[in-house]
Amino acid sequence: QEIIQKNLSSIFSLNSYNKTNYLADTIFGLQLETAISNDTRFSAQLIAKDKENSFDLDAEWLFISHQLSTNYTLRAGRMRLPFFLFSETLWVRQTYLWVRPPSEVYAGTAGLHRYNGTSSVYHHNLKNALIEAEIYIGQAKDELSILGQTTLFNTDYFYGGKIHYVTDDLTISASIADTKLHASIPALNYAVITPALLHALGFQFLQNNWGVMWEYSSLDLDSLGSSEGAYLSLHYIIDQWSPFILLGKSSTDSTWAVSRYTGESVTIGCRYSVSDSVSLKAQVLNGELMDIIAILNVPPTAGFDDEVTVVSMTLDFVF
Repeated sequence: QEIIQKNLSSIFSLNSYNKTNYLADTIFGLQLETAISNDTRFSAQLIAKDKENSFDLDAEWLFISHQLSTNYTLRAGRMRLPFFLFSETLWVRQTYLWVRPPSEVYAGTAGLHRYNGTSSVYHHNLKNALIEAEIYIGQAKDELSILGQTTLFNTDYFYGGKIHYVTDDLTISASIADTKLHASIPALNYAVITPALLHALGFQFLQNNWGVMWEYSSLDLDSLGSSEGAYLSLHYIIDQWSPFILLGKSSTDSTWAVSRYTGESVTIGCRYSVSDSVSLKAQVLNGELMDIIAILNVPPTAGFDDEVTVVSMTLDFVF
């Protein structure tokens, strides 16, 4: 623990500066879907995003789906973890209001957003609603950068389920997943293996020009502790303009480091829809770094000022 704290101290001090970044929100994607037969389809989503100042192309999903009946679909391959309201469109930023999904919730999967395995999806159409239930099993492996350090994740197993209820103006989603997580940061000589249980709940309600979204996620790391986060987003549509305000809150309760750390954020912004496929977004976030290293269950070092203001502007389009 002492070695980790010393390394984290140097990382925090090196990263507390102002810098303009054109790479973090620059994403290029290609999505393909083709019919192999009447009941079988192939789907792929290829994404190029910033990874250590490069734009290596990577397959976010690559799977085959087979429709067993009118209501059942079986899928196999690499797929997105069906955990949040915007899991399926995580990298298609034209589909949501903000520049990026709230980290208080969307960072709650410990850096895991996709898995290799199989899933079974059940669809049922009611009179004015759609119910979708999915169960899945497989393994996950990924990596991300935490404060400039490469962090590796993989699992022995990953299984879970999701229920989705959709009407014209209301969407409700509930998910649960269980896994055995391996996490390591080679530069810090740090590694941990722990069971992990994930929960998520969310809803989206649209009425006339008003809209509200709320999501909550929790990550229980067994004996290491737990983290949780939530956000509430409100917006109003005025012709092509959609101003919004987003409130976020996150906390980590670490039994390993014997600490509890909480953070809050406020984001104010606006989206301008040029057309159905093009939008301009601008937002200002003010808050705390919160649980940027929550998976380590190590709080920021004493005296570290973690308040941050981030101004973001993007051009999003699909074609």
